[in-house]
Amino acid sequence: MWVCPPYRFEPLSRIENYKYVYIVGTKVFIDEVTRHTPTNPQEQKDISYCIMEETRKGIDGRLLGLEKQYPGSLVFFAGSCFLCSKEECTRSKGQECIFPEKARSSLEAYGFDIARTTSELLGITLIWSENLVLPEYFTLVSAVFSDHEIDLVNFTSLC
Repeated sequence: MWVCPPYRFEPLSRIENYKYVYIVGTKVFIDEVTRHTPTNPQEQKDISYCIMEETRKGIDGRLLGLEKQYPGSLVFFAGSCFLCSKEECTRSKGQECIFPEKARSSLEAYGFDIARTTSELLGITLIWSENLVLPEYFTLVSAVFSDHEIDLVNFTSLC
């Protein structure tokens, strides 16, 4: 099963019956030197990608652990899939995903409004790069859909 649209199923049918939804917001602060490092758009994109990928390694692993710990739960990762590069992704070749046990959709891919989620539920304002200067922080939004009560206090600080 693929984790990005278009889907072969109705996305809401996979999530509409869960009892609990846990939103995990992570702010990744970027130091001043790194913020001002990019000298061109590609470098800005590469640095941003690297920061996000490194941060997601810990968070995604912990989320997958929660899926195992709480059977029947479904986790959503923040943003794009990092398991393969776009060139290596087998979807473009019409083949099945080679990492189905690790790949998860993002909330955005299911149609969730992340800007509204961060502002209304997490009290975080999304900010963006300006010119070639990276933002003060990146915001990652993950989630756990479950029928179990889960204590996520300090979840990301433990990653």
